[in-house]
Amino acid sequence: VRRLVLEGLKDYKSAMSVEALIKALGDEESLVRYTAHASLKSLTSQDLPFDPDAAAVKRVAMQKRWQEWWDKNRDGLFSPSTASPRHLHQYANTSSKLSSVINFFSRKSNSVEIG
Repeated sequence: VRRLVLEGLKDYKSAMSVEALIKALGDEESLVRYTAHASLKSLTSQDLPFDPDAAAVKRVAMQKRWQEWWDKNRDGLFSPSTASPRHLHQYANTSSKLSSVINFFSRKSNSVEIG
């Protein structure tokens, strides 16, 4: 189920989607981490490296790199002026659901410190 949620987040152009996907890079399951990375690449058009099967220490370093990229680029990536009315409507209807997803992955990944 987590994998399917993360796969769907690539279609929601919002900061909350990116944040949930970055947190999900720290998931305990490799397939979930793989899906989070694929969705991040699709959503952000970035190709930062991430190996879902690498040792935990290496995964944390790669996750941190994604977080650093996001910290530098979050303000301009999904500006409301470039969002379509459809995406604004989707965002309005899903922001509380996305918050729940972020909270879920924050709890699942609480053993991984990236910041």
